[in-house]
Amino acid sequence: HCFGGYSQVFPALNTSNLNPGLQAAFRVVFLSLGWHWLVTAIVALLAGVTETRLRKTLVLLCGLAVLLEAGVGASMMGFFIGNEMIGAAAVLLVCGGLLFDQSGTQT
Repeated sequence: HCFGGYSQVFPALNTSNLNPGLQAAFRVVFLSLGWHWLVTAIVALLAGVTETRLRKTLVLLCGLAVLLEAGVGASMMGFFIGNEMIGAAAVLLVCGGLLFDQSGTQT
């Protein structure tokens, strides 16, 4: 969303006839969604590669948050390839989180 927004969507917004306030809101939402995905990916990655007690909880929390986002997005916008990819990522995060040992040590 961050990179695609700057290269594709934001130039198209400048040429649209949307209200400037809506254009600014669209930019903020687009960038905050990109930031959200970046933070979720970093937290899940760090929780997956470090041996802490909370890694299973963190990965499951990230997976369930993304699954909730996919469900709410699908209910508001309908199904499309983006929601399906988000849903698949959420299911994979939850499955990966369930594979971690609760103690945080590798066996």
